[in-house]
Amino acid sequence: MSYPNHLTVVSPLFAVANDPVKGGHGRRLVYLIAFAVLIVSRDDNGKLNFRQQVEVDPTHSRSLPILEKLGELIDPDTVLAGFRLDHVVGSLIRVPRDSEEEDLGKRPLMQILLALGQEPIDAYWLDQSGGLDTLRQVDLLYELGAEWDQPGTTYNPARLRQQLAGRTHSAWLAIAVDRMEEEGGIDAIEQLLEWKRKRP
Repeated sequence: MSYPNHLTVVSPLFAVANDPVKGGHGRRLVYLIAFAVLIVSRDDNGKLNFRQQVEVDPTHSRSLPILEKLGELIDPDTVLAGFRLDHVVGSLIRVPRDSEEEDLGKRPLMQILLALGQEPIDAYWLDQSGGLDTLRQVDLLYELGAEWDQPGTTYNPARLRQQLAGRTHSAWLAIAVDRMEEEGGIDAIEQLLEWKRKRP
């Protein structure tokens, strides 16, 4: 399969809480508390342009604004990529679930759902272990800080930012190497690392 010229890699973090309601029933509320997005576009000469945004809400009280920012970043014409996109999309659809703001969340969700029409790429399919072996190897080899074996935590927002950004970087690198010719994959690695070195 070919590598697309416009790819958006998403790595969100969710919190789930049980909220008791009248009558003794419970409901599971899903909150989007952080995300990283890596947008990669490729021009006709093969040069890659990277754009990164990371948002973290350590208070767990801004689920809708975080979702709106995520929706704004996702062009409906982009190819969406990430790890376990089925879980990601399933959770996003439930943000913010059963709340007064639920209707307001529909617009950013539509941006995300429209992008799914462009044949998304899931790192889950990169190897027989469900993609994790490949993602761990890329993370360790290039010291990206994704920490795939560690849960994301908002107790240390700086570390969480690094984790989520690193996860978009390792997912993108794994996908690029898998989908590009060998020479193109090597060049993609060099371009990402060079971009990371130049970032403030």
